[in-house]
Amino acid sequence: MKLKKDKAPHIIFFDDTCPLCWRSVHRILAWDRKKRFRFIPIRDAAFREVLQERWKELRDANTLILVENYATAAKVWIQGRAVMRILWLLGGWRKPFGLLAFFPFGIDAVYSFVAKRRHRF
Repeated sequence: MKLKKDKAPHIIFFDDTCPLCWRSVHRILAWDRKKRFRFIPIRDAAFREVLQERWKELRDANTLILVENYATAAKVWIQGRAVMRILWLLGGWRKPFGLLAFFPFGIDAVYSFVAKRRHRF
């Protein structure tokens, strides 16, 4: 799948069966005035196609995945670190929280705890 360079530079893959994930997508859309993010459900064929090209080990993932700067020097962030990196990229008052993306030890544990219960929210 080739994404146009004039489109959003970052891709967020999310679980479209999860109510919490949908609410998060809508919140990010509301905050993302510069349209920097593109959203693709993990059950969508585009998910496997994009990951097939570069990140085969993530094909069967069932978690939040951020592909930063997809069209150029892409970097993959997953789980809690992806959430924090999204906050960093959104900027403004959310940017300081994004610094936590560089400290995975606690953030991913919190993410895993919430992810196990995400369909209840």
